[in-house]
Amino acid sequence: MLALLNQQPELAVEINRLRRILEELDLYRPSYAAVSRIILETRRLRKLQSAVYPLRVIIEEELLTALRNWLDCEFVYQCADHNLCKILKFACVVINLLKKLGVRIELGLLDCLMKSMTYFVRGILPFSEIPSKKSLLSMPGFLNEYRRYGFRLYCEGHTHIPLERELYFEEPEFPSDRKSYTYLNFGTWRNQIITAFNGKFRRRDVGRMLCVLDLQTKQLDGSRQYKYFTEDIMVWNDQLDKL
Repeated sequence: MLALLNQQPELAVEINRLRRILEELDLYRPSYAAVSRIILETRRLRKLQSAVYPLRVIIEEELLTALRNWLDCEFVYQCADHNLCKILKFACVVINLLKKLGVRIELGLLDCLMKSMTYFVRGILPFSEIPSKKSLLSMPGFLNEYRRYGFRLYCEGHTHIPLERELYFEEPEFPSDRKSYTYLNFGTWRNQIITAFNGKFRRRDVGRMLCVLDLQTKQLDGSRQYKYFTEDIMVWNDQLDKL
């Protein structure tokens, strides 16, 4: 894009707009909304004068290249559910075959594919943004060696959504009053971009504050009152929505 900007300075407004959108693609939730946003921008450019044609070609080619590279990455399949892994491998074969045959993939078809895949995963497969029991039990704070220290909370952040999960362990026997544990995720303070009902995009900052009260009582036995609670905070950033 920088080379194109040097060649055609009159495209500065459009190029700066697209650069900002591309820099924020990881903020879109659900993730397929990022692809939808790029496709919408491409369709918008098609309606403009022919001067932006080189810019549109760059976007289309880079989007399809990124998709192919993503499907060729072994790590993607290692992280995917077994059933989803089969779907991704099938999509990889189809897209690579079309590339070899020189068939042009319509961006609208790609948009429908991404939306359908997300709907399938969320609606049929056992998919959830909350960590599974297996995932939770592998976290350091919930290992037997650490539970003996009497931890109550295991806290993480940066998943774009605040959430919590409760666990209970029979062992160890001591401390006897600390068999219940809580997993907390604070979400993130960074903007996440969601889709409104009318197809537009809106930014929201989502965050969670953990408040801990550790009070020493007046009793001589040195007992303490330990309490904790969370406060969820949501902020809208309309100023950054202006493109």
